[in-house]
Amino acid sequence: MKANEDKKKGLKMSLIIFGVVIVLSYASGNVGFGTLAVLILLLNLLNRFWLKKRIQNFQEITCRVYRKNTVDCLHGVFIVHGQ
Repeated sequence: MKANEDKKKGLKMSLIIFGVVIVLSYASGNVGFGTLAVLILLLNLLNRFWLKKRIQNFQEITCRVYRKNTVDCLHGVFIVHGQ
């Protein structure tokens, strides 16, 4: 439970910090920096909720299958040409 609470606390803190930065940027008339902060916030949320799961699945399934097939193929090449 401790790790889950830390993740929620980190998410809340990043939302608060980015929210303050975004509001202050737009209030001071610095629209470009506010828009950049919104983009970074959206990319952060995308990474937390969607990309982490996709990357983990890719590393656990696709990379292992690709690595096994590559090793099998290389063993076949070296056995055939080694004789």
